[in-house]
Amino acid sequence: RKPLGLEFCHWYNQEACCLPAMDAEIHEFFEATMNLGVACSPAKEAIKRKYQHVLQWVCMSCDPKEPDYRVLDNNSNTFTWRVCKSFVKELWDDNGTKFD
Repeated sequence: RKPLGLEFCHWYNQEACCLPAMDAEIHEFFEATMNLGVACSPAKEAIKRKYQHVLQWVCMSCDPKEPDYRVLDNNSNTFTWRVCKSFVKELWDDNGTKFD
């Protein structure tokens, strides 16, 4: 299988479940949501390390294991996302203000 050439969620290149257009949308969403400014490009290694869990979260749709993270509620026809409690703690911290 030929790699898809993802630029933002690049760690999923070999087994990605999303196309480069989706990767570009995720990148745009991350930039708009985080409002880091021009000097703090997510391409910089320091930003990648600091926001590692945020990047994992926004890139989840490119993860080949993504179907394992969601469960369909047939009654309401909605999905429930399942992630590890330790991941949630790293992402939002105890009081939800880690990235405020």
